[in-house]
Amino acid sequence: MGITRLQPKVVLAAFLLGLAAFTTSLRGMFLIVSKEGCRAVTGQVPDQLLREPSRVRQSLAQAIYYGLPWHGYRLALRLRQRWKEWSHRCSCCEGLKLLLASLLWIILAPISALLVTVTKILQALELISRRTARWASPTHVTAIGPPTPMRTGSQQFVAGYPKQFSRSAAPALEALKMELAYAARSDWALRELPGRDSSQDGDHQDDDPWGWLLLLRSSATLILVRPAEPLHGFRVELVEPPPEETWRLKGPFTRVELSSDQTTLRFFRSMTRVEPLHLPCREAALVAFTLAAENVFRG
Repeated sequence: MGITRLQPKVVLAAFLLGLAAFTTSLRGMFLIVSKEGCRAVTGQVPDQLLREPSRVRQSLAQAIYYGLPWHGYRLALRLRQRWKEWSHRCSCCEGLKLLLASLLWIILAPISALLVTVTKILQALELISRRTARWASPTHVTAIGPPTPMRTGSQQFVAGYPKQFSRSAAPALEALKMELAYAARSDWALRELPGRDSSQDGDHQDDDPWGWLLLLRSSATLILVRPAEPLHGFRVELVEPPPEETWRLKGPFTRVELSSDQTTLRFFRSMTRVEPLHLPCREAALVAFTLAAENVFRG
């Protein structure tokens, strides 16, 4: 379609998505080998190796840390523990076996570290390809993250923990760990709040939500959860920091209004008590308004 209509950006986006798919397949092969290498050398697999970060700099930071530094630290702990166990047994045969195993682990450690680094670099290349494809043709490429299905509805819970994964609900629930068991037993709804209107096309597209608005229907409580703010505008983490609760209001309300600027919601708890909620754009305000409208008292 891009060739027949002379749309080079669409062709570029299609090529980048194909490159991202190829990188994903290649990374899967490296992931299998690197996972077994980590298990053979250190006795465990880093949790972040099996997860897919949402930012390129986070993936590159993991590529550096989970290479030689992580392998060296974990291997030193493993050797220390094994030699400490052998010192209590004082068996020559066991000592010889441990010596040979230690030499094998030391030889395989750089290979395993290299495999993990290559896996994370391929993951960063995949994210770059998807983000560039999104920039080239935002109308045809609607996602820049991994192809994980998104569930926007309620989740099933077992013993206070979600039974099914939801990309849209997991970050907000992560910030409410203390209330997770309570939320599991109650009826709740959650909406993602975009950072800009979908009609605003810019060179810097950011698919990360501005925040999440959670409604606990049993307690008539609205909770706003925001991503953690960067430190002085720049931050590189090995693990994505959990979102934070920034606003909470207990209802029900007599009415909810959208202000004239169409970016601020006003919650009327009574005729004289009004609580504002400032949102980044009109689309986010409308999404929040549809959820807040369920919390209006109808007497």
